[in-house]
Amino acid sequence: IISSNDLAGAWALRPDGQPMLPLSPGEMRRAALAQQQRFFHWELEFPEAFFDVTGARRPDAGFDAVIGNPPYVRQEEISAIKPALAKSFSTYAGTADLYVYFYEQGIKLLRPGGRMVASDSDFGFVVIEPLTPAE
Repeated sequence: IISSNDLAGAWALRPDGQPMLPLSPGEMRRAALAQQQRFFHWELEFPEAFFDVTGARRPDAGFDAVIGNPPYVRQEEISAIKPALAKSFSTYAGTADLYVYFYEQGIKLLRPGGRMVASDSDFGFVVIEPLTPAE
């Protein structure tokens, strides 16, 4: 939780409301971005799917199945996040729509031998339009 908009002197608060150490400007920008974008860390939210009881990464890390309905957002509308997509996804292409990265993330979350499933798509996601280049 960010308690100030002043990047240089802002403090983060623990859940009990007590201040933590002051954050650097870079840490504040990252914290503000995380709060704004609401990043979801699958491995932290579902550790049992990725780590054993000792904290070591499981050899079969991931989910048995991934079910999803990808967002159909045209590439022209995601210009601001393209640098982050380029760093995070091997499928990055400057002209790819957002659903391409959604598919890759689903594959990354699968355990070896896992399945991507949905009711009306052989690939595993609900596909509402052809997967062809934008016209």
